[in-house]
Amino acid sequence: MTTPSPAAHKSLQRIPAQEADTLRRQSEARFNGWMRRADVLLSAEDLSIQDTVKVLGLLLSLERERVQLYGLRLPSAVVVQHELGPGTQDLMGPGRPGVQR
Repeated sequence: MTTPSPAAHKSLQRIPAQEADTLRRQSEARFNGWMRRADVLLSAEDLSIQDTVKVLGLLLSLERERVQLYGLRLPSAVVVQHELGPGTQDLMGPGRPGVQR
């Protein structure tokens, strides 16, 4: 799924909350239906390994879309930066590998 353009994002923000909830519930119902169908496919004894991988990929994609639907997407990386206070530079030691000042 692609990220909406700025204009589309603004128009989505103008949707009344109740209508947005209705749209989310409708999408959730579709996702659930597709996931049930995928589960039926996975339970088939004659499903090839390649098709199993495709169905599992579909399920993963549906879960990603569901997370995005509810705004639960987490950042893929987090950077933590800590600054040492005055008088603590000696703790770093001169020329320690992997430590940049």
